[in-house]
Amino acid sequence: MSTLNQSIEPYYMQFLRCAKYSHVFEYENRSYHPITLPTCDHTMCKQYIGKIRDERKCPQDQVSFGIDHRPIDQLPTNYPLLIILYDPSKLPKDHKERYGQCPSYMKLDDETKTCFISADKTLGDISMAIKPIINTKECESVISRSMIRKIFSLLNSQYVEREGRSKFLKAMRSLAEHICIDIMLGHQNPQQLTNDVWSAVGFQNHTFYESAMQEKVLNHILSFFKHHAESRAEDIVSFVIKDVHANDRRYIRHIVDLLSGASCFQIKQERNSSLMQLKQDFKNCEDLRAAYDSKIIQIALKEGE
Repeated sequence: MSTLNQSIEPYYMQFLRCAKYSHVFEYENRSYHPITLPTCDHTMCKQYIGKIRDERKCPQDQVSFGIDHRPIDQLPTNYPLLIILYDPSKLPKDHKERYGQCPSYMKLDDETKTCFISADKTLGDISMAIKPIINTKECESVISRSMIRKIFSLLNSQYVEREGRSKFLKAMRSLAEHICIDIMLGHQNPQQLTNDVWSAVGFQNHTFYESAMQEKVLNHILSFFKHHAESRAEDIVSFVIKDVHANDRRYIRHIVDLLSGASCFQIKQERNSSLMQLKQDFKNCEDLRAAYDSKIIQIALKEGE
């Protein structure tokens, strides 16, 4: 039975539950072990993974796993997540004990096993660091929800494959950038810093400083491309303004331009107009938001040089 404090806020529980069955992961019950899928990084219990063992695409978003000739139920248990849920003394510490029965791990050569173990230890250390914070009422005064999302996005990594380890390193960098921004916010006048950053990015309208407003716009852009394979920027803006009820086309267009600058679109020239097609890599909210945030960080850091 998990030792997770039952008073934990519901917000965090979504990161500690099976993406399919919604029950909390457990160590004692092997059927409830967390297994993170490659590429999409959804984490599901071993019970459900066993049911979809021969699938080649994630049932959540139809993203290809990118692993051939290997059933997904041979992937390793996500111990960094279990570390948050359990007293570490209740979990195996030795990697041979943890992964000695895992076919995916045992097939790795010695050098790759070393890389895997290094990544696993790093994530385990992060889990140990966040664990005492996550069970406190003051959690959100210490770290923001967006920071929590990034931390758990990192913990929900599958790094048994080379591509997964590369993605893991990018997620580490993104988290480090986010931490740096939080530190700067804590040591400068928050309002002035916010104004300066958004001014550098191109927003003077305070309505668009709000993360919720930007996320709303991004979600509506995603919604637009669910029904349109490609379109002009002007048509995207018109759709978003109609549903978001924003009164300034310039800032909606600016968000579209930021996404374009982040290489989220394929651009096709047709007669006198440019048609934009959302790339497959950015057809879910998390990836689109990550690309958008990275572009804003890039602009802000360049402005501060």
